[in-house]
Amino acid sequence: MTGGPKAARRRTLDGIGAAGYTIDPALWPEATDGDCSQCHAGCSDSPNGGKKK
Repeated sequence: MTGGPKAARRRTLDGIGAAGYTIDPALWPEATDGDCSQCHAGCSDSPNGGKKK
């Protein structure tokens, strides 16, 4: 899939709505084009030490 985080969020919310579920906006904040990911490459909760402050 293409389009980045904002497009992925939109596809996800469209799918949830199409399945008949109500979307709680508090659980789905706007996506950003930031550099954080779930790859343990330096996020604050990374087992590899996280970002240096």
